[in-house]
Amino acid sequence: MPGMMCQAVVFEAVQSNWQALGYASPELRNDKDVVKAAVATNRQALAMISDDLRNDPGVVAEALQADGHALVYLSRAQQDDKAIVSHALKQDGHSVSYASSRLQQDIDIAMQAVSEDGITLGLLPAEVRANKSVVLRAIDSNVKAFQNVTE
Repeated sequence: MPGMMCQAVVFEAVQSNWQALGYASPELRNDKDVVKAAVATNRQALAMISDDLRNDPGVVAEALQADGHALVYLSRAQQDDKAIVSHALKQDGHSVSYASSRLQQDIDIAMQAVSEDGITLGLLPAEVRANKSVVLRAIDSNVKAFQNVTE
């Protein structure tokens, strides 16, 4: 019972302030429910957890649902995973800057990023900024994207 009480207290604490995770026992920093509550509050909580949980699909989904920029705390393999990057882009097109260079050159990913905010065109490689379809989608999303067009 004391363990459950402690878990409940830490769970409530990280929902109020993700930094409470730093004061939790190592066991509770590896508790999936506690971690999911913390990363839902702030993506920086990903820096405090084990690699196993940082690679857990449920934890990753929770973090990206809250903030697409959580992608910065994920592994290179995850930053090169099209489904994970796509999930991040649903929250914030600017998170494309944390995607692998391979995915930054992927037209589907580029289209999704500029659809969220055309200004993200400036975060993409020159070859992608020269793609007519991507440029038109970006300008449709935000006319200011025109300043990032590559000839």
